[in-house]
Amino acid sequence: MGAAQYGPDGQARAHAGQAIPEAFGKYSRFLLTTATTAGLHLQRGDLSSLHLAYGEHTLLITPHQDGQLVALLSRADAAPSVQQWQAAQHN
Repeated sequence: MGAAQYGPDGQARAHAGQAIPEAFGKYSRFLLTTATTAGLHLQRGDLSSLHLAYGEHTLLITPHQDGQLVALLSRADAAPSVQQWQAAQHN
């Protein structure tokens, strides 16, 4: 498992665990913007997270502070733990 926090410009601010390429920050920003816009058109409310499945791994991308948090998970059921941690950061 690995995680990275990117700023609004897509530059990495912090990372932990398995490395996620720094260039991925720009992709994560694009993916979140696209998903958020789609949600507005579908009238589904605010985007809480985006999950992408690649084989046995799940990529979780969530808005975080003024950027985004990206976590590469070996199990999809680990996503709620990451989201709980993220919610605790706001308290």
